[in-house]
Amino acid sequence: GSDNEPSRSSQGYRDRVAGVFKRSPGRWIDGHELGRIGGEYAWRTRVSECRTQLGMNIKNRQRREKKRTVSEYCYLPEEEMFKLEAP
Repeated sequence: GSDNEPSRSSQGYRDRVAGVFKRSPGRWIDGHELGRIGGEYAWRTRVSECRTQLGMNIKNRQRREKKRTVSEYCYLPEEEMFKLEAP
């Protein structure tokens, strides 16, 4: 295949990462999982592109698990954010 195919381009990887978030709103996703989808070395850039280019609200948290830091990401669509606000 050509390097210009959408699935192998940076935009294609961004769209794959965005798809994972959109299919699982409100779920914390481990960065390792995003690395398998968005490229092992570029997945953080893909998450950033989802935020800046697609306007997605993606939260990040880190926690220690044994001897490693786990970085997790969660997509909160606007309609979900309004549900979290106090009446």
